[in-house]
Order: sequence, then structure tokens, then C-alpha cells
Amino acid sequence: MSSSELKPAIRSGPPFQSGTAAQDEIARFDAIADDWWDPDGDFRPLHRLNPVRVDYVRDAFIRHFCLDATADRPFEGSPCSTSAVAVVWWRNR
Repeated sequence: MSSSELKPAIRSGPPFQSGTAAQDEIARFDAIADDWWDPDGDFRPLHRLNPVRVDYVRDAFIRHFCLDATADRPFEGSPCSTSAVAVVWWRNR
């Protein structure tokens, strides 16, 4: 899979202007965006670590919500909506 296939769609339009993000920080991260999404680029170690990180987060939510870890889709029908996941993540950071 190419890095362009992994890169998420970015909205077009003017640069982000609101909130607390500093323009120099936005520029810094914008400059590395293409490398970030290249699984064989400078950030390859992070791409290789991602499956471990995803498994860790998945297992933590399964434990927290007492879900069946052996199920094909353990989150289906559970309280693990996006908002519920965000609340639990925030409380346990």
C-alpha cells in the first residue's frame, strides 16, 4: 500500500485559523505531513509500533467495559461509542 493510500483526506480551504494552535506549530507539522504518512519513511518506527498501540488501547477498553475479548466484534452493541471511548480515555490518561 502506498503512502498516498494511507494519507487521510484533508479538507481544502484556508489554513486553520482558530483555537489555540500556534501558526509556527501548524507550519512545522505541515512540513512533515508527507513523511508522516509514509510507512517506509523517517517515521517508520512509529508505524511499526502502531499495531502494538492499537492492541493495547483495544484491550484496555475491553477490560474497562467488561466485553468479550474473544468475539469477532467485541465493541458491537457495547457502550463504546466514540464519545464513550473519549470519556474513558480522558479519565484514565
